[in-house]
Amino acid sequence: MMKRILLFPVLFVSIAALSQSADDLLNEYYKAINQEKLCQVTSFIMTGNLTQMGVDIPMEVLQERPGKIRTSGTYMGMQFVQTYNGQEGWSLNPFMGQTEPVAITGNELTSLHRQADLDGMLYDYAAKGSHVSMAQPEMIDMVSHPKIELTTEDTVVYEVIFDPETFYCKLIRSRSDVQGRMSVVESVFSDFRTIDGIVFATSVETRIDGMTALRIHFDEIKLNEDIDDSLFDKP
Repeated sequence: MMKRILLFPVLFVSIAALSQSADDLLNEYYKAINQEKLCQVTSFIMTGNLTQMGVDIPMEVLQERPGKIRTSGTYMGMQFVQTYNGQEGWSLNPFMGQTEPVAITGNELTSLHRQADLDGMLYDYAAKGSHVSMAQPEMIDMVSHPKIELTTEDTVVYEVIFDPETFYCKLIRSRSDVQGRMSVVESVFSDFRTIDGIVFATSVETRIDGMTALRIHFDEIKLNEDIDDSLFDKP
């Protein structure tokens, strides 16, 4: 039932006008989310629920600099765990028949590395080998929404779509290999909260080819907590 979980980074943006360049827009984004303060955060501990196929599963996400992440959840007495220590990643998922940790490799490892970035993939994008450009606005519910494209060093293209009123990120879209076929993967963000001066989307819906695959809602987000480094190693 359970599949490996790769969460998209939580993004939110403020923009002044569609005539802005991508870098102008990003400068507004940094101010809107208080990027300066976000860059000072050393860790996140996020707890909540993952809903898949009508089943609610308690879950926890741990993140720590530099670039470490652990996602875990428990259902019917069994725990799935996915870890990344900044270099290597592993998955232990009994719902996929795994009884021992399995190394994560290839594009999935690259995605996990990107997910583990506390600052988000838009911040300091050039130093990460990416480039950004303005894209044609997208009509959603008969309303024009501004959009940028971020192309990573490995040529993955992310479309980032913003709410024209709140200026938060409404949706991120990319194409990804899902169970052996290329699919359109979308992350839809909502339920924004300000925690210690930084805005977070506490709800994320993942859609694959237009169909909801899972929903995640975080009830609590703690910043700058001490986390045992061994939790990011092989489970």
